[in-house]
Amino acid sequence: MIVLLGYPIPTLWNGDPVEVHWQAILPPDVPTTIKPMKGFRPNPLGRNERLRRDIFAGGKKLSYLKTSNWHPDRLQARGRFPSDLRASSIAVIGAGALGSTVAEILARGGATNILIVDHDDLEPGNLVRHTLTGADLGRNKATATAERLQGAAPMSSISAYSAWLPSGDRLQKLLDPFDIVVDCTGEDEVLKRLAEAWWTIPRCFVSASLGFAAQRLFLFGAQACA
Repeated sequence: MIVLLGYPIPTLWNGDPVEVHWQAILPPDVPTTIKPMKGFRPNPLGRNERLRRDIFAGGKKLSYLKTSNWHPDRLQARGRFPSDLRASSIAVIGAGALGSTVAEILARGGATNILIVDHDDLEPGNLVRHTLTGADLGRNKATATAERLQGAAPMSSISAYSAWLPSGDRLQKLLDPFDIVVDCTGEDEVLKRLAEAWWTIPRCFVSASLGFAAQRLFLFGAQACA
């Protein structure tokens, strides 16, 4: 059994409470066999008096348990995105140096539904710019990145597609559930496949890539609306 004490907490001093801080207390162990106090009969009153004086005496120390608030409003209290962006379903194509960083910013900013697409595996030469580590070498970039970010954003749904980006009907089936599609591959073939597909609207497309030596950022966006 755990005892919970709730304290209403305001955002500002002397303001209205906006959340409850729960302090958990672990009660002392109660023996299964309780002898009555001396001078008391062997009945509930005698046993309760024994508990009051020996187990729950005022001088006994309480065992406090550490608690934390895991509500998204608390976990993402600093720097999260506006609610409309957080509520959008977002697909990130390419989980390289740029794509993995974009996916991480989205996840930590509170985006609740993210798909990461990449067929490639992590190699030693990727480590200098990638968000993954040496422990992920040889793993698919999309899968490893999605698993890492799921741990950082437990309230979100972060999935991976660990194959080449499909085309035609299969591409539309894969990406149709997503409101925003972010291309971070820098590959013309990806842009071609996206352009050739028929999409329901509204939908936002963003293509981002880095120039030679990362001295330039190329960014293109297209918004389709009814």
